[in-house]
Amino acid sequence: MAYKTVESIVKTTENILFSGQYQVDEFLGEPYRRLVVKHFKVIYRIKKDSIFIFRVFDTRQNPSKLK
Repeated sequence: MAYKTVESIVKTTENILFSGQYQVDEFLGEPYRRLVVKHFKVIYRIKKDSIFIFRVFDTRQNPSKLK
């Protein structure tokens, strides 16, 4: 199961095509964006032509742990 979850997260992040494709993260604000895969929130940011994954966060946890 863990392998499939990681594979799903990787595939989804590989499909990010432009900086505004997903929503701005509500806790961290601009320039951080978020996408949700299953019950994981992937926080990322785009600099030039690169995508940087900031954090993969289990949404079943308290969101205050994100900061």
